[in-house]
Amino acid sequence: MALSGLRDMSVVSDPPEGRIPIMTSVREYDDNIIRDAILRELERDGQIYFVHNKVESIHHVAHHLKRLVPDARIEVGHGQMSEDELERVMFGFYHHEFDILVCTTIIENGLDVPTATRCSWTTPTTWD
Repeated sequence: MALSGLRDMSVVSDPPEGRIPIMTSVREYDDNIIRDAILRELERDGQIYFVHNKVESIHHVAHHLKRLVPDARIEVGHGQMSEDELERVMFGFYHHEFDILVCTTIIENGLDVPTATRCSWTTPTTWD
């Protein structure tokens, strides 16, 4: 939003109070791990940023996640969407209208969603 001029640029040097620390692990891709991580977040009423940086296959990733977790509400967001459509998706995610945002690294441009956890995986080449 700061890049578009809607808001001033701000820097957060300390995490907000009560924010759960980031846990990072490096593993080979595994549908069971992905499914378990998503279910754990949904159990706590959390949300997930699922980062996939190939716009050409991003919808395929969203469909794959829907098969893994059929009850999850999933949307897609990326920088090639129209400004209005991307704004609608981000507004919906912020207001918890869906659980998983399959997106490119566009999420790094400044929308803080306190309930969201970022999950980044290098996806299998069969998704491309």
